Amino acid sequence: MTSPGEAPAPTLSLIVPAYNGRPLLEACLRSVLAQTRLPDEIVVVDDAGAEDCGWVAEAFPDQPRLRVLRNDANLGFAASANRGIGASRGAFLALINQDVELDPEWCAKLLAVFDDPGVASAASRIVMHADPERLDSAGDGYLVSGGALRIGNGQPLWAGGAKGEVFSASAAAAMYRRAALEALPALHGWPFDEDLEAYYEDVDLGFRLRLAGHSCVYEPAATARHHGAASYGARTWRYHYLSSRNGETVFWSNMPWRKLLPSLPARAVYLAAQAAHKLGQGRFLAWFCGKLAFLERLPRVVSRRKKIRAAAKVSNERLEAAMTKSWLRAKVKKA
Repeated sequence: MTSPGEAPAPTLSLIVPAYNGRPLLEACLRSVLAQTRLPDEIVVVDDAGAEDCGWVAEAFPDQPRLRVLRNDANLGFAASANRGIGASRGAFLALINQDVELDPEWCAKLLAVFDDPGVASAASRIVMHADPERLDSAGDGYLVSGGALRIGNGQPLWAGGAKGEVFSASAAAAMYRRAALEALPALHGWPFDEDLEAYYEDVDLGFRLRLAGHSCVYEPAATARHHGAASYGARTWRYHYLSSRNGETVFWSNMPWRKLLPSLPARAVYLAAQAAHKLGQGRFLAWFCGKLAFLERLPRVVSRRKKIRAAAKVSNERLEAAMTKSWLRAKVKKA
């Protein structure tokens, strides 16, 4: 209970977009309910999978802070996350995948990051569930040539570094300040752009928060264990297609002209290397079709860019300082 004259504790909402996979979701929710700082509300968004999430109420009785919303149709991650965020009331918003399990201090440690009013999002240390001594990510980086990467992916835990600034947070296990999200211009959906459907949607949101002048802090004391590719399927044709299409959308609609034009030679080299890599994987056709889909969407991308650039506040120098010059040198910047 708040004492007279004492500021009320910040409210925290936790959203879990879910699609099938009961064992994963059940383990996820058990880890959420074991938090030392419990969320004030937990919203599971059932994305119309074959496995109805109606079992949640039976598996977790007497949990008034836990509720389930079911989509009428399969909408994908971005739309499901938006629905959960829109139905929540917290001043701070935690977003986690259903194939993630949180350490007990996760909520408390990430919430403390927002004591700094300039922080709009927080990235946690995400480790591989099958090998907890290896990183899944220590936040996301963004290359000046226009590509996203998971910092420290596959590396030992020490590679994640200490607490510090990263470009953006992976929505697999992240936290956001609602007020910062509410100040962003709405695109196709809020706060995530539902035109992206899935993949790169969290990088795009992080980019737009960056353009608004906010920072993202990586907190290694907040650990989440991630199964990986279990929420919405393995890296299939859809993954390579959407990643290819959305990667172009994020680059061309968010990058300032003064940074975009000089980066085009590096962008060409990056795309050539990516094409060769996809060819070696046997995924070139999906990747190429994603590029064609981006070209078909150019009028929408132009409209999107106008809205984003009209709201941008950050200087080009500050934006560039948050970016990664080389794929091999991606790391957490010291606080």
